[in-house]
Amino acid sequence: MATDAAFLEEVSAFLDKSGIHVPLEPVQEDRTCASAAIYLNWVSVSSGIESISSHKKRKTDTSRAIKRKLQREKEVLRKQRYQERLKSERESLRLMVSELSTQVEKLKWRRRSDKGNNGDVQNLPWRKLANYEHQQRQLAEMEQKKLITAVGIQASYINTLQRALPGDSSIPTDFSWPTLT
Repeated sequence: MATDAAFLEEVSAFLDKSGIHVPLEPVQEDRTCASAAIYLNWVSVSSGIESISSHKKRKTDTSRAIKRKLQREKEVLRKQRYQERLKSERESLRLMVSELSTQVEKLKWRRRSDKGNNGDVQNLPWRKLANYEHQQRQLAEMEQKKLITAVGIQASYINTLQRALPGDSSIPTDFSWPTLT
């Protein structure tokens, strides 16, 4: 019986590979033929299930492998883009350093030439004028603050006096003055 089972298994495998369709129903009512047909039916179904599951497994394995490969490729591309960004950033910083160094040298040269021609940089006429105007502006702002404070105090006196006097409709009651902010 074991040799028959092995033989039937080989035949079933051969038929599965070759694609020849064998009817799985018994041809005769003989008991040996019926049991052989049932066995063939079981073998073909089980081998079909195994082949489907192995096909699905191979398919999932290949899809996983493809996903891993794509993920690695994406990672490589991301690293390459990052390295390119770093490289371009370094290059732009080098250019900026050279431009700023050139500007510093020009400014140093101008300062030396201005000191040689006009003496000290602080004694330049436009700087003297700017300092004078700055001082005048500060004085004017302080004066304005004092005036706003005085106006606010006077307005509060007026409001207090109006409340103390009997009501007269000809006198305005709202003295809202701008406050210093």
